[in-house]
Amino acid sequence: MSDCTTTMTANPTASRLWWSFLLRRPLQFGLDVVVLSSVFALAYGLRFDFRIPEFWVTKAFMQGPLVVGLQLVFLAISGVYTYIWRYVGLRELRGFARGIAIALVPFVVLRLINAQPFVAPMGVVIIDGLLAFAGVVGLRVARRLVYENFERTSGTARRKKNVLM
Repeated sequence: MSDCTTTMTANPTASRLWWSFLLRRPLQFGLDVVVLSSVFALAYGLRFDFRIPEFWVTKAFMQGPLVVGLQLVFLAISGVYTYIWRYVGLRELRGFARGIAIALVPFVVLRLINAQPFVAPMGVVIIDGLLAFAGVVGLRVARRLVYENFERTSGTARRKKNVLM
């Protein structure tokens, strides 16, 4: 790992190419799919203390693509994919919260009208919403922290001169 770090900092062009790959929207979208899918599985696990009955496992496999798909669609509609990732901060959290909250509405309605087979336990719906929000925001915060650390350690960051008056 230290060889990779040394190579990347010694060769600014290679490190720029690496970061240009990490900044692409399809990669961000793919990472969101992985995070949201993992969170959905974790929500079921937490709800059933990681002893999920076979009945609910079958339902989870049917619901998973729909849940993740709706979350991605509503995140996109709420403008999350138009944010410049470098500047994601507290102001942008509203968009993430809005996207995830709107994606929860159909599942709450399906639960209330008992529309089989897409009825999920209310605990799963709530846990999934909270963890999905934390996951997609945490992914962007982690990405920002790693990039800022890279900029600081590689010496490519623009240095500003401070003048005391």
